[in-house]
Amino acid sequence: MILFTGFILRIIYFLKPRSFWGDEWFTIFLSQKPFKEVLLGSIRDVHPPLQFVLYYFGGYRFLPFLAGILSLYFFHKLSKDKLATFLFAISPYFIHLSGEARGYGFLCLFLILALLGYKWAFPCALFTEHYSWFLLLAIPFSIWFLPFLAGSIGLIAYQTQAEEVFAIERFQWSVFGLVKKISGLFIQFGGGVGYSFLTKSQAILLIRKVYLLAFIGPIVFLFYARNKKYLKLFFIPLAVLLIFYPIRLNARYLPFCGISYILLITEGFQTMRKKYNKLALSILICFIAANIFSLAWMHKINYDPYHREDYIGASEYIKKNYKPGEGLIGCREQVQYYLKENFPEKGDAIWEVYLGNLDMRVNNERMHLQEVELKRKATLSKKFGDLVWVIKYE
Repeated sequence: MILFTGFILRIIYFLKPRSFWGDEWFTIFLSQKPFKEVLLGSIRDVHPPLQFVLYYFGGYRFLPFLAGILSLYFFHKLSKDKLATFLFAISPYFIHLSGEARGYGFLCLFLILALLGYKWAFPCALFTEHYSWFLLLAIPFSIWFLPFLAGSIGLIAYQTQAEEVFAIERFQWSVFGLVKKISGLFIQFGGGVGYSFLTKSQAILLIRKVYLLAFIGPIVFLFYARNKKYLKLFFIPLAVLLIFYPIRLNARYLPFCGISYILLITEGFQTMRKKYNKLALSILICFIAANIFSLAWMHKINYDPYHREDYIGASEYIKKNYKPGEGLIGCREQVQYYLKENFPEKGDAIWEVYLGNLDMRVNNERMHLQEVELKRKATLSKKFGDLVWVIKYE
């Protein structure tokens, strides 16, 4: 019944139309090229080739959905625990991974398989997503994959160079920034997928949201968890990122930490119940309720809950208001993908689909520069999601 519930939640998420976001577009546009160009493009990029090879055959929503269903089944075999399986089944964090046209869902599946003892799954994980190169060092240190240790270190060395990990601007060690990122990690692992990539002012406003405590309450259970293997798998990657790459300290890149988190809080809950039964149950019930609330919001929107880029809404708006002879600039490929129609870049009036910023000052400055460049005034602007703007210059 638990597995069936998880399957139904994932199939509902799979069937709901959702706008692709920036990195998903990159994945789609690269994987649509001839196979040789797909391989060369992935080699030139920081991402390894496996996810692009898989998406070369299409299935931008179906393949991660399939990975999510398999992850649910194999997680059940890994945990051998009904509560852990239930938390995994209803988790908005893992349901989102099963619906994103990126490599994180595959990475999640391969890591569960690796933890179950399938050695072939570990190199598959390494060649699926580029953050695995940098972070999967935790697995050889934690369990029996020592033969892969040299390969991991080599891939990590490549990754640090390819993504300029040690560039000065990558080191953002402000106290507030780290507190925001670390607390955000636990909110996202706990199912609060909407609370990511926030500005400083937005993060400060969240402090007043008392209900967010429901997402991070299970942190208490970690103090009662004793499984050394999963404690290492959870904390080593976080420590590595915190020290060397704090700008990328985000739950989306850490599905193996998410797996460990579910297993650890389940163990910690069962231990804590023996001493503080009512408190442990209250924390768990609030946590489940917060996940259900997050799921309801996630199924309501038609865009990625993390990045909140609504190109479907923007495309539909342009379709209703666009007149022949007008031009379209900005995210033209995205609009043309949904409307199945080509648009000229120049015209009597110019429409722009603009991927904006959470900081409105940045958006206003960009709009002013466009007015100067196009020698037209912005007469209309409308936001879709949190970041996509449709602007008309006349």
